[in-house]
Amino acid sequence: MSHDFILSPSSNKALAPVCHRQECGESCFTRTAESCFTDAAHPVYKRPSAPQAVSDILSVLINSWYSLPDKAKAVVDASRNTPSTPTHRWPSSGPAAEGTSNWKPDQMTDNNPIIVEEERGGVVRVKFNRPHKGNAYTGDMLVQMERLLDTLSAQGRTRLLVVTGNGRHFQAGADLDWVDEVSRGTPESILQVSLTTTTVLHKLNLAPFPTVALINGACFGGGVGIAACCDTAIASSTASFAISEVLHGQAPLPIVPQLNSVIGHRNSRRYALTGERFDANTAKEIGLVHEIVAPDRLEDRGNEIIHAYLRASPSAIARTKASFLACEYGGEPATDVASLAQGAAAQRLSSESAEGLRAFTEKRAPAWYSAQPL
Repeated sequence: MSHDFILSPSSNKALAPVCHRQECGESCFTRTAESCFTDAAHPVYKRPSAPQAVSDILSVLINSWYSLPDKAKAVVDASRNTPSTPTHRWPSSGPAAEGTSNWKPDQMTDNNPIIVEEERGGVVRVKFNRPHKGNAYTGDMLVQMERLLDTLSAQGRTRLLVVTGNGRHFQAGADLDWVDEVSRGTPESILQVSLTTTTVLHKLNLAPFPTVALINGACFGGGVGIAACCDTAIASSTASFAISEVLHGQAPLPIVPQLNSVIGHRNSRRYALTGERFDANTAKEIGLVHEIVAPDRLEDRGNEIIHAYLRASPSAIARTKASFLACEYGGEPATDVASLAQGAAAQRLSSESAEGLRAFTEKRAPAWYSAQPL
């Protein structure tokens, strides 16, 4: 019998599992394997969205639809001028500070909120590692993700970043116990946490290397934002999704630009304003994920996607991705006709262009690609 973690009907803090027994239906709660409570008895799924949260989202959706570049620039500028939230102490020297290729968070253990695995060929895998809470994030996870993204971007050797969840779930959004604790702070500290959340998502979205999300189980709240930030998203057929913040009186404003970009204004307004759950098929239909695979095929399909990226020229990928992001969010590189032509010409003059053409003529793999199994 499988159970997903969701809000308990008796508390906005405690987490209880959802029963997937066939006779219960998908909207059933259970505290034990033998005791099930139907949706009618505990109508948390039908709980009205918080009016202020819906109003906030609608306002930002409309603004971002008409002025997305300016809004994206403002968020990036804010992240540059605001120090990271001091919830985790990072070393002032050593691998983390120097940006070396063997970077790991301090004291890497099974209890660390993220697990970083570096593989040959510049592939980095990150697992969200709070399986007892559906990999829901807290301040420590945000800080470690931001530092990791900064380090990988600065070192310039990462070819690909793969994100997934440890255990049965991908990422269930924010830990509501942590959100409750944050909400008791000062307005300044609350703003700082929101800036950190927004900054992490934008840094993931703007990463200079390809990013792949392998989505298993629950993908809620910020987890949907993470999926939307990645260049490729592959979901297990059993994955479930929800932009659920409004159900808990929160507003998912940090992920609004990415939602608008990936699933569109119309779909964003439906799913972000209702908080309703949707399955993997719906996620593919609205453009949140690219493919759906059987649960036991998720890792294998991920490896196939990794090899697809590794076959391509790293500099060509970086230049092409930067241009797509500039078209969508504004900023550099410029996307007028002359600038696009200059960028294409510069790539054609690069050493990787020459190598790619030689490899094609000689019927061999280019030097940047190794076809050995991952």
